[in-house]
Amino acid sequence: GTETELKAMTDDQCKMELVENLGILTPEDQKTVEAMENGPAIWSKFVSLREDLSKAQIETDKKAVKAAGKAAGAPDKPKRNPGGIKKAGGPDGPGVIGSIQEFITGAGKKGITKDEILEKLVARFPDRDKTAMSKTIQAQLPNRMAKEKGINISTKKDGNKVLFIVG
Repeated sequence: GTETELKAMTDDQCKMELVENLGILTPEDQKTVEAMENGPAIWSKFVSLREDLSKAQIETDKKAVKAAGKAAGAPDKPKRNPGGIKKAGGPDGPGVIGSIQEFITGAGKKGITKDEILEKLVARFPDRDKTAMSKTIQAQLPNRMAKEKGINISTKKDGNKVLFIVG
């Protein structure tokens, strides 16, 4: 019966048969295939093929949804940098990160806290979001800025405050 038919099929014919019957294969079918010579390898290829087909179907569905949205006049996703917004300091001055570096370097051995840096950033960039600048400070100090800018930033406790010092 079925086992004899499967043995007579080429790999390509097996693949086509499996693709056509993708949705109706049962655990009993798995047992039948795995009981054949090279059955586990065939079943493994089938599982891989099923995963590939599922991924391809998901991608096709995503593309269809996107195309339908464009056809219906849906706007594209908003861009991260709408209108080509330049760095915070403009073409001539430092941006937020450059300002953080400037404030730390300018503080000398006395050091500066993250709160003090934020106050100075808010004063320098009143049009920028305070929360976003605070997150930038958190991300940059001390390790990332030290690594990316090549400066030695150390910390020193002063009561409840942590001071950032260059040097």
